Amino acid sequence: LRKLTKTKATGLDRIPARILRECSDLIAASLCLIFNRSIISGIFPDEWKSAKVTPLFKNGQRSDINNYRPISVTPIVAKIFERIVY
Repeated sequence: LRKLTKTKATGLDRIPARILRECSDLIAASLCLIFNRSIISGIFPDEWKSAKVTPLFKNGQRSDINNYRPISVTPIVAKIFERIVY
């Protein structure tokens, strides 16, 4: 948690990485419990599977949809969980 980049974009959970980083001592045990229960049960919460998708312009004509690529921003808690598991 302390290694989170403060300026990460917020996902659909709207939890800023800065908050998790600054409160890491207070929430680490609770997050660990949630993550362990998720692993033991084999359930990955649906809320963690959702992403905010934004089209990012690459180059060329802006009116051509092929000149955009999707950027998916997942919830920060899901990112932390993925970092631990992988």
